[in-house]
Amino acid sequence: MNNQGFETIGAQAPWIEALAKLNISEATPIQAQSFGLVSEGGDLIAQAMTGSGKTFAYLLPLFHKIDVTSKNLQVVILTPTHELSLQINEQIKLLVKAAGVDIRSQALIGGVKLSRQADALKEKPHILVGSAGRMLDLVKLKKLKTHFVKTIVLDEGDKLLEDSHIKDLKAIIKTTQRDRQLLLFSASLSDRSRTRAEEMMKSPDLLVVEAGVLNPLVAHAYWLCDSRKKVENIRKLVSAVKPTRCIIFVNKNELIQDVTSKLNYHHYPTTSLFGNQSKEERAKAMKEFTTGKVTLLVTSEMASRGLDIKGVTHVINFDMPVSQDDYMHRIGRTGRHGKPGMAISVVDDYELGMLEKYVARFNVALKNIQVAKGEMMDKYEKME
Repeated sequence: MNNQGFETIGAQAPWIEALAKLNISEATPIQAQSFGLVSEGGDLIAQAMTGSGKTFAYLLPLFHKIDVTSKNLQVVILTPTHELSLQINEQIKLLVKAAGVDIRSQALIGGVKLSRQADALKEKPHILVGSAGRMLDLVKLKKLKTHFVKTIVLDEGDKLLEDSHIKDLKAIIKTTQRDRQLLLFSASLSDRSRTRAEEMMKSPDLLVVEAGVLNPLVAHAYWLCDSRKKVENIRKLVSAVKPTRCIIFVNKNELIQDVTSKLNYHHYPTTSLFGNQSKEERAKAMKEFTTGKVTLLVTSEMASRGLDIKGVTHVINFDMPVSQDDYMHRIGRTGRHGKPGMAISVVDDYELGMLEKYVARFNVALKNIQVAKGEMMDKYEKME
């Protein structure tokens, strides 16, 4: 599916010029096909592969709809993580500044004093980005009024529709008018999540663009080894592949810290990101990784969703994800913006079976590699 010029989908000149300043000249398929549907005001369930430009797919048409003369909150964007909320808010501010349009936005996440966020709301943002739980806290304190909200976006909507999030999600939706627009964007969507979304929506349009596929720019490989030697083998693997920037996924928080400390001990600049950290620790880790102060980010599943970090050349699975959709989201952190990427899973015999099932679903090639003498090579290449 070919990209289109933004003028052909109906974008106005200030926004086209703003996108050009950010070196974005063409709309991706999900952006082109979402523009009219979002602009028309109906509910929408949109699914497209990781790295396809879903954030701008809803932001661009919503920017056109915001009444800048009004001081009312008009758009609420809900996300499952602090990091994704902050990233989206940063993207909003970047594009709005480039367009020279007075649209105000604010991120509302946990771990920040409610009084500080309440004070910031006095700036009358048009757009709020954050967690349903924190927004509910401010609604209950009568610091946040949502009855003029025209659109609610569920970014990584399938995650937000899981049992752990859905109670707060439904509660924040109930605080808005019944005729508001509800949009869901995600790379994956289970039948259960789709049913839950449809129950909240009014005859939603369903848009599926290259969904359920993996980015063809990402190569997939595995290294079969003894699970007891994984930590040492991660060090060897990093040494061999020499990544520009690499995300290492580990399933348990205590093991994240162990892997991080061992890599730093061996002089590989590494930081970690996981749920039990404070807001400040998480922000510090993201800053170190995105600015290039460290090369390696050891993290949990929380970093697999939506994050768009430039220059990630490799994703390494220290532990296998628990589902094929989680595999897709993890792998989606590399191979972005037209650049090639590589996903390497360090597996034992049992995990190899899981991996083979995942890649079979996505119909991608899987290379068996090994690391020896400081180099990564195909298992069947001859060593000198």
